[in-house]
Amino acid sequence: MTTNMTHTSSTEVIIVNWNTRDLLAQCLSSIFDNAPHNDVRVTVVDNKSADGSCEMLEQRFPQVTLIRNPDNAGFGAANNVALKRLSTTYALLLNSDTVVPKGAIDLLIDFAEAYPRAGVVGCQLLNADQSDQASWARFPTPLTELLSIYPRTRYTIIDPRFQAYDVDWVSGACMLVRASAIKQIGLFDERFFMYSEETDLCYRIKKAGWRICHVADSRIVHFGAGSMSRASARQLKFLYSSKIQYFAKHQGAGVARAYRYALVGRVLMSMATRVPVAFIAKERKAIKARWNLAQALVHEV
Repeated sequence: MTTNMTHTSSTEVIIVNWNTRDLLAQCLSSIFDNAPHNDVRVTVVDNKSADGSCEMLEQRFPQVTLIRNPDNAGFGAANNVALKRLSTTYALLLNSDTVVPKGAIDLLIDFAEAYPRAGVVGCQLLNADQSDQASWARFPTPLTELLSIYPRTRYTIIDPRFQAYDVDWVSGACMLVRASAIKQIGLFDERFFMYSEETDLCYRIKKAGWRICHVADSRIVHFGAGSMSRASARQLKFLYSSKIQYFAKHQGAGVARAYRYALVGRVLMSMATRVPVAFIAKERKAIKARWNLAQALVHEV
């Protein structure tokens, strides 16, 4: 659905990049080839890539504002660099591993203009095969995380112009954030290096009285959402550390500590299931990785 609305508001697309040159080029091409009818500009914050991303940007996309970070600051901190200098009505935080079809950005902006209390607006993410990808959910609890249950309760917004819902939080792969909401509640919490930073941001924005909305007819392809079953031990460490930090911040140190030790138990149990086949080299490697992860979680603060 397209609404064909035009507004005086402006939007800055902020893309954080770290060594994704080809994906970034594909993402930017999709934005400029399907130019939104609203006033949109693009900024790329590069986290010290070593793959020629910055050179590619300067050669192929001179219209993009490039901010070079001196190191890999993480997702939230890198977005904050651009958000601190934001002069537009909205910021569209977009992953570099996305492809944006025509009209997708306009729908998000049109919805935000129609609903001035929408502090964050997310889209429907798609896998490469065009199947739906998890794009929103309820706020997590230690129990839902430990049981790997992700409730997805939403409340329909009755409006013939949009297929939209009120939700708790939306994926950081694509989220339109209202500048006035950010000004009220603050930037990303930079203690979250990777994972849970968008959940924390949505929690704080919603707690301040803004709405978090999901516009299902704005559809954007996101290539990067792989199964956590294939995640490396390093990725799992970032994931679990961020969840512990989230629960400590919003539910207290005691809840976070209980969740942390429950995680350690789960990791040790998964390690034990591999012991009978430990004579296989790759299984020994997997056991060692899980042991290192368990040790790291025990010392998590």
